[in-house]
Order: sequence, then structure tokens, then C-alpha cells
Amino acid sequence: MRVAAASIALAIVAHAAGARAAEPEPARRPGELFLALGPGSALCDDKKPIADCPVDGGFTLGVGGGWRFAPHFSVGGDLALWGYHVRDAWKGKLDNPASEVTFSGVLLAPHLRWYWFGDGPVDAYLQAGVGFSSIQATASNAQHDYKVEVTGTAWPVALGVEWIVLPSVRVGGQLLAYVQASKQKCETSDGVRTCTGTTEDENAIPWRAVAVGTWLFGG
Repeated sequence: MRVAAASIALAIVAHAAGARAAEPEPARRPGELFLALGPGSALCDDKKPIADCPVDGGFTLGVGGGWRFAPHFSVGGDLALWGYHVRDAWKGKLDNPASEVTFSGVLLAPHLRWYWFGDGPVDAYLQAGVGFSSIQATASNAQHDYKVEVTGTAWPVALGVEWIVLPSVRVGGQLLAYVQASKQKCETSDGVRTCTGTTEDENAIPWRAVAVGTWLFGG
């Protein structure tokens, strides 16, 4: 009797476990809002001390979101900021060394993501888009001020992987780079602003390698 009871109990437990295993995993929540933080830099023309891109590493901050309209696809957008470290030799077009310099960048672009997996605990994706970007730099000393801004079309691509740690939270990382096809260069010296077209030397490839936290909603 005890053996039979034990067998029945084991069968019930096995059946319940099998039923749970057969249940499909809940669908991905379609809404995505993310925050990205980490190091970044840019590849650009930095052969001379007066070059317009003497960057040496930096830090990036990004926010964005998307809507997963199908198990393997989402559409969304990114707003990202770069704060670059500047080499000491750079002084813009000042005659004397600069006492203060800044170098920064902005990316604003919609994107399309393709997710490898439609279910499971991992979300890996390939992302591409097109948008607007600019790189700005300032240099100043006691006598003069100089500012340069180069703007153009951005073509970003990214690879990312995130793990679902809670039903509404993913954490992971992303490697993103974009080509800035520069169109216009504006320089301001002591309040006098002039704008011209650009050459290929003034294109740039900013990049970032960031940690990402994503909040999922909807469904």
C-alpha cells in the first residue's frame, strides 16, 4: 500500500512538473526604455596638434527606447552624449596655449533592432539606424575664445546582449559605433562665427562600450 501511494504521489508530481515545463514562457513585453553608461572615444583626424579631433578616450551617457512590434524586431531611438578627454597640446586656433578646453559629441537617431531570440532568458540584438550628430570643441585663455562645431549625418550600428533578471528588467552591454558624415563646420573666434563645408578629413567614427539597463513595460 505504501509503495502504491508513493508511486501515485511521484506520478502526480511528475505530471505537474511536466505540465509546468510545457507551459509557454510569457511573451516579451513590447515597451523598452534604457539607460546606457560607459567609456567611449572617437576615431578621427588627430595627426596634428591643431587638428579638430585630438581626443583620447572619454565617457558616454545614453537614453532611449523602443517598441517590440514582433518577437524578433523593434523600432526606437537613441539620444547619446560623449564627453571626451582632450590632449594637452590642443588649443584650437588660439595663438597661445588654452587654459580651458572641452570636447563633446551628440547623437540623435532612430533605429531598428533585430533580436536573435524570441524567447528565453537572453536578448541579443543587432541594431542599425540613421540620424543627426555633431562634435563640438571649445578652447579659451585670458585673451581669446574659440569654438568649433562639426555637424552631419550619423549612421550608427550596434551589437548588444542583455539578460532578463526580472520580468520587467534587462541588464547587459552594448558596443555601438557610428560614422559621422560631416556636412558643415562652424567656427567662432571671439564672437565672430563663420560656417563652411567640410572635407573627408572632418568625418569621424565615435564609439562606445557601455553597460545598459532596460525597463520593459506593456504587454
